[in-house]
Amino acid sequence: MDYRVNVQEAINYIEKDLEVHADLALIAQQAALSLPHLYRLFYSLTGHSIKDYIRKRRISIASEDLRNTAMPIIDIALKAGFETQASFSKAFKKWVGLSPDMYRASQQHFCFNRIQLVETVEESNSLIKDLNVKVLRLKPMLVLVYRHVQLCKDGLERNALQRAKLLVKDLLLNTDKLRFLGRNIELASSSHIGYEILIPVQGEGRWETKQLKLELLSGGLYAMAVSSAKKDQEVLSAWNTLVSEWLPKSSFIMKNPEYLEEYIVNKEKLIRMKLYLPIERKCKANMIKIQNVSPFCVAYSRVQGVDSSEQADQQLCEWLEHIDFDWRVEGQLYFSYALNPNDEGHWSEYGVSIKPELEFLRHTYIQRKIIGDGDYACMRTKALGSLKGVLELMQGWIKTNPEYRADDSRQWFAKYILSGQSAGEEEIEVICYLPVIVKGNN
Repeated sequence: MDYRVNVQEAINYIEKDLEVHADLALIAQQAALSLPHLYRLFYSLTGHSIKDYIRKRRISIASEDLRNTAMPIIDIALKAGFETQASFSKAFKKWVGLSPDMYRASQQHFCFNRIQLVETVEESNSLIKDLNVKVLRLKPMLVLVYRHVQLCKDGLERNALQRAKLLVKDLLLNTDKLRFLGRNIELASSSHIGYEILIPVQGEGRWETKQLKLELLSGGLYAMAVSSAKKDQEVLSAWNTLVSEWLPKSSFIMKNPEYLEEYIVNKEKLIRMKLYLPIERKCKANMIKIQNVSPFCVAYSRVQGVDSSEQADQQLCEWLEHIDFDWRVEGQLYFSYALNPNDEGHWSEYGVSIKPELEFLRHTYIQRKIIGDGDYACMRTKALGSLKGVLELMQGWIKTNPEYRADDSRQWFAKYILSGQSAGEEEIEVICYLPVIVKGNN
């Protein structure tokens, strides 16, 4: 049964009268679920408790009134469903990090959009399944660890799994009753790549061998998604959906880079994967700022096509290797892509800021242009996946903003903020810039 439909009914009911005191029993009745069952499902599917969701939505709407009207704070508090200004101010500071007065005087924007678990497509009048992510806690477990190392990435995970299964068979363990998890590892040698298979074991036994070592997996809070395992690209796509769409919209952040993958095998055939993303609750609310960006010169590669991202990145890297320009000190990397692509209009772009007077090394696929120059909605976030969820959140904020609208004449982009040359993806942050213009201006 797809419980997202039930939880969506609860959300729809809540959204009808956000300012009215929520009757949880009526919400559960609307969702056709018992209240305890709704509690569990709501948190699992949205990453928020019911009460937190209601509070954040009320605060988000109140923040728009603070930003865009001269209404007294007490009136905004009552409109948002709070009984007193004091209770409103306390809740506002908890979720936004600023008092209502400080927020009104600042240039920051708090945004918590309505969650849509299922979407109606007008053309077909059907339901699209969006994300199917569960938040769960893995208990600490004793695991046998097999470390697999090879020269190339091709077939790395599947080769590691097959070898681990042979090793546990030598221990006379029934592989049909075992769980197999995997994780990426960093090796000292740059010429090799590695992957570890983890096999949970219970009870006492002489499990360790030369190639199998015992380790205690600490467990913790994870977001879990299920993917088909027919093609490696399907697994990569599911990971991207988890980190770049679900995570930014949830009330969680990634805790550490120790991803886990579980291999679901039936009769020696790999049929699907469970993906585990380690998470923890956000300490700060999502904030969007309006910032004026001065124009700056960039050298860039733009490639057309659905699979254009890697090619554009590679072309820029090749060009940077052949120029007399230390981009790590003097430039700033950025990327962009078509926000609303069709089959023919999809493109990806990677570039680096340069000094206008830089002697430009001509190349067949590197061009130069000016970007920036105007107001942008800006948001700082982790450089995870395609950033689709972050961009959707920002676009939703722009659509409901009474002062600004999207400026389609200028290009959006995301600047990399590198903490070090060897930083991994989980340590890199970006600032997303979506062009906006004051309403009424052409």
